[in-house]
Amino acid sequence: MPSTTRRAFITTLGATGVAGLAGCSAIGSRDVPAGSLQLVNRDTLPHEIAMEIVDVGTEYDEDTREVVGDPMVPQPLTERRTTAVLGADTTRTYEAVFSEPLWYTVRFTIDGEVATKPDGSISFYPGPIEESNVAGEYLRVGALENGEKTIVVSGTDNGGPFEQ
Repeated sequence: MPSTTRRAFITTLGATGVAGLAGCSAIGSRDVPAGSLQLVNRDTLPHEIAMEIVDVGTEYDEDTREVVGDPMVPQPLTERRTTAVLGADTTRTYEAVFSEPLWYTVRFTIDGEVATKPDGSISFYPGPIEESNVAGEYLRVGALENGEKTIVVSGTDNGGPFEQ
């Protein structure tokens, strides 16, 4: 299990929508499960978001800010991507998008443009974390009322695929 030294991955990003995530389903108001992707659009306009898993690894290197290690994972995991539109004032949650206990680097674009500087990427670990009181983490991506774009790695008490 990784330590909490990789905290503070809050990054400005953009609004959202997802369709076609195989094996994923939208959920209601309960706690968001670890490993989920939650899309939130508080803007008055719809937005298109594209998500791509660009790398997976067994560890996160703080110095290079990259995932490292060569995990044994099915090829489709490292090639997972989707694009969709999320309407105004809408939230969608997709479970088990990040279901393996690995580090993920995920890149987002919003309305066809790289969502954050320099390349729209964020790295995170969805499973339980040593020295932490959360069962895991999930990505929350979206547009706020003022059009500001955001990516947040959020902790959750719902372990989802990582519950023991």
